[in-house]
Amino acid sequence: MKQLLFIAAFLFAIAGTVSAQSWAGGVIVTDSTRLTNQDTNIVTLLNSNKGKSSNWHYSVMVVSDSISGSNAGTVYLQVSNDGYTWYNSQTLTLDGATQQKTLYEGILYAVRMRVYQITPSGTRVTAVRVKAVMRKQ
Repeated sequence: MKQLLFIAAFLFAIAGTVSAQSWAGGVIVTDSTRLTNQDTNIVTLLNSNKGKSSNWHYSVMVVSDSISGSNAGTVYLQVSNDGYTWYNSQTLTLDGATQQKTLYEGILYAVRMRVYQITPSGTRVTAVRVKAVMRKQ
């Protein structure tokens, strides 16, 4: 029994930072990452390959904070119907000197949604956390 507990603890320790939970009516996605020197991070919130069956209510919170120095950057909330062409639904310009908290809420009419994060060149580090709750309408 102790071995199973140890194995479960080990698997949780090596797990990545992106996690998703789902239930019959929706999905919760969380991500935490650090960006530096033209880093890019993409967090997929919803990827429905089966076509549009219903609309989704979304609530996406983005929190950014400067770890070292001040660094700018941009966070885009993007939507797509085909997975190739992405449209910016919301844009957040990061001011690395301060902590920023932004909440986006609405109804998603597209079949895909993601958070796209990018920073300019530099050696400063910015931490960005994303938490999203998506539920069927």
